[in-house]
Amino acid sequence: MFHSDATKAYGGTLCEYTLVDVDAVVRIPVKRGIPTVNLQNAAAMPCSVWTIYIALFDKLRIEKDRCIFIDGVTNIQGRSAVQLAHNMGLFVLATCPDDDMENVELLGADVVFDLHSHSSVATEVLQITNGFGTDYYLAVSPDANVAAYMDVVRFGGSLCLTSGQLAPTTESLLERQLSVHYVSLDSLYSNALTRRHLRFIGEQVLDLYRKSAFTIDSVAMPFDKAGEALNNVAAGESVYRSIVIAITK
Repeated sequence: MFHSDATKAYGGTLCEYTLVDVDAVVRIPVKRGIPTVNLQNAAAMPCSVWTIYIALFDKLRIEKDRCIFIDGVTNIQGRSAVQLAHNMGLFVLATCPDDDMENVELLGADVVFDLHSHSSVATEVLQITNGFGTDYYLAVSPDANVAAYMDVVRFGGSLCLTSGQLAPTTESLLERQLSVHYVSLDSLYSNALTRRHLRFIGEQVLDLYRKSAFTIDSVAMPFDKAGEALNNVAAGESVYRSIVIAITK
């Protein structure tokens, strides 16, 4: 069901039906009568990829052959960011937990650092870029250490955060003339002026998926396991997979 005014919508998570503004609904393309994306992966895309699309293409405005530092690859959004940046032809530097470094390399990262090696990462990034620094810095989780790594961004470079707000302890923002951006899907949906852009974003993400720019690792859970699935996520489990709750009659 659709409603023309999202401010009057009711319902919510894990409902059989909920009202959604038509501007936020994206039609799955069909080829020869067969959907080009299965429903499970399509349901996972908004949370796992839409935010990253906005961060990379609308906020940072990434360009081929540039360098990006993706900090805090600890969830499915971080993995999407690495894949999309690699697909766009960027040199990708990333931080992630030490037990996941090999997997992040397989996703397309050129250099991967241990997320907790704060004392050496900034120095190594500057060495790799010959002292120039990276063009972009994308912080993709609360585990990112933005204040500690701002100096890895070149003069006039850009930062984007998908969680929290930046509270720098140095004058790097002004000294280096850095641009700072934030992304929130909730804010986009709640504002009528920005909500109409969501369909375009969804269509672009679907197109990139069909072109194999990224993959989604999703798992469907039955409705009676929804509580267990949410508890697992809260405990830090299954963070690299998008969980889709299947509500069936």
